[in-house]
Amino acid sequence: MDDIANSNARVTQLKTRLEQKEDELQALVQLAGNERETLDVLVSRLMLACRGLDRELDNRMAKLKPHLEKHTAIQQLNDDINAIELLLTRYGMIQEQLLQQSGEKVKSQANELIRNSILPEKVRREAREFLAAEKPYTFGDHQQRIFRLLEIYQMAFRALMLRPNVSPAAAEPATQTDLSTAFKAEDQEPVTRLTGIDDIALSLSNIDPGLLSKLHDELQRLITELDFHGPAAEKLAVIRRRLLNGVSCQDLPPLCLELITLIIEGARYERAQSFAFVHAIGEKLQINHADLQNCLGIAQDLAQEDKGQDQKLADQLRQLRELVTASDSLTELKRIVPAHLVIMDAVLQERFLRQRKEQELLEQVAALTERLKATEEDAANYKNRLNRQQQRLQVDTLTQLHNRSALDERLALEYKRWLRYQSPLCLAIVDVDHFKAINDQFGHLAGDKALKVIARALSTALRDTDFVARFGGEEFVVLLPGISEDSIQLPLDKLRSVIKGIPFRFKDERISISISLGATLFRSGDRITDAFERADKALYEAKNAGRDRIIITL
Repeated sequence: MDDIANSNARVTQLKTRLEQKEDELQALVQLAGNERETLDVLVSRLMLACRGLDRELDNRMAKLKPHLEKHTAIQQLNDDINAIELLLTRYGMIQEQLLQQSGEKVKSQANELIRNSILPEKVRREAREFLAAEKPYTFGDHQQRIFRLLEIYQMAFRALMLRPNVSPAAAEPATQTDLSTAFKAEDQEPVTRLTGIDDIALSLSNIDPGLLSKLHDELQRLITELDFHGPAAEKLAVIRRRLLNGVSCQDLPPLCLELITLIIEGARYERAQSFAFVHAIGEKLQINHADLQNCLGIAQDLAQEDKGQDQKLADQLRQLRELVTASDSLTELKRIVPAHLVIMDAVLQERFLRQRKEQELLEQVAALTERLKATEEDAANYKNRLNRQQQRLQVDTLTQLHNRSALDERLALEYKRWLRYQSPLCLAIVDVDHFKAINDQFGHLAGDKALKVIARALSTALRDTDFVARFGGEEFVVLLPGISEDSIQLPLDKLRSVIKGIPFRFKDERISISISLGATLFRSGDRITDAFERADKALYEAKNAGRDRIIITL
């Protein structure tokens, strides 16, 4: 019996130890699961951080990700993990080499700025401080360092470009000694021109006058279309007047730099104004919302009070009726009724006060309505201004026709319509013949007047469904949707005849105007650029064939 008891005791002990081991094993399994989940999250985030470093690495990680999500055994992923490890090692080595080479290149470029004695001392000091700064550690730090070097180069370029032209005879190559005397000190005027600026001036002086005039026109158009407000707008207006009077080749680069600066300043001002407007509207709406919530709360309280007082009056009236019905003594009624009347009078006084509160509430709601109406008007006015600005951005300021931006938008729309319905679409490019001669003989005012007259004639000679835009300079683009191959010639001939018949005079002198046209129909498989190239080639043929004619390429 003792042996059986001992055996039972040992079995119980073993069972207890087995249960303990099972609990420990379950805990280990739970711990391993938690650690696996933590590892999976870490690997997923590492995948996200490494995305875009290497195509093969991305493919390997994309292949590994679903296995991690399914908790596939690590032993089954050894090949993928080893391949990723090799790719990371290789990329790390390559990246380290690239950073080292790039760092050396940046250092070399900064030293070039320091050694260049023709640069102002301020620029060279910035370059020395740049080299003395702490070396970058991360790739992002290295990018910021490159950006800083670019800023210093921009300072150097601006300093060179804005140096005044003292002597136009400085076009001959200069020695290092000559160049070193170009600047007396950081803030002093140069005693002679720099060779680099002379080269720019000489190259600009060889620009075709027509191209220079086109640059003036495009810069004027840019200023007009910006439609800025604030301080920058006044300065831009001054630049536009200078461009109208003509700017020399030497003065054009610094003027462009000033224009860029003012555009950035104007954009910042407009953005700040827009932000301030939206912020103000937001604050007004928040105040109105708070007032509205307050009004709603008061209205609910008044409604509850009204309901309670109505109940009090109803109770008093019911009690009076019961008293009158139950009592046979007039004396008793005279004694009891006044107490009820006092209560009812108090309820009526409370109702009177509540009515005053309701009147005040109505006045608050009316004021809130007016504020909301004013806010809506402000938003509507701002929206109208944005709409006017958008419309102005799509109108050529000289001819009042659609501009290049509007043409791109309309052409994309007509092209999509053509793709869907296969309805014929004609594209024609119009060029004014001998327009440069008009500018040279009679001046730019005559040329501008001629373009206005031509634009007006083109717009009146077309159908309502047609579209015309100024493409640039003396070129226009016409879109004729829904026109068949056999019907193209007639409207284009009408355009040419109308322009040729314009009785144009400038300062009592007759000026003859004619146009050349190149046209095409969109073909199956065409892109927009394909039709443009055909129309442009047809226009070139028309001009080479003697001008004042139409060439249609079907």
